[in-house]
Amino acid sequence: MENQMRVVLRAILKLYKLVIRLPDKSTPSEIRNNPRFYPYFKDCIEALDETHVPASIPLSIQGRFRSRKGETTQSVLAAITFDLKFSYVLAGWEGSAHDSRILSNALSSPRGLKFRKAHNKYEPLLNKSIDHYDEMALVVGRDMATGIFAKTFADINLDDGN
Repeated sequence: MENQMRVVLRAILKLYKLVIRLPDKSTPSEIRNNPRFYPYFKDCIEALDETHVPASIPLSIQGRFRSRKGETTQSVLAAITFDLKFSYVLAGWEGSAHDSRILSNALSSPRGLKFRKAHNKYEPLLNKSIDHYDEMALVVGRDMATGIFAKTFADINLDDGN
């Protein structure tokens, strides 16, 4: 079986220039031709999302793979182009893993998810700290844990021990 897999992989590597095409960097027609999307997504070339896939997991480690809905799942992170072709897939994370942890792993891995250079007009915004990020993270974390969501800043009380 291992030899057959090796043969298939070698064949794919020989054919990849013929069958794999890098995505076009221009604005996809689905965005360019839609006035509802264009102003907001004109520089967007791919979409990124994470989903849960049901999984059969050994009983001894099922706890880590239990999603917030109580099912045993694996998290799958995927990036797709606007013509619905996968450009990146990361599978196998525990269903209980937080999205940010999976994304962080994908970005830090040597062969992981890579973003193209940002549009020049967004360059000044890259690698800048976000004012009040820690406070916002506390509010979002508290709201997610309790299910009680703040409507305005007046609803937020960071000093109540939560």
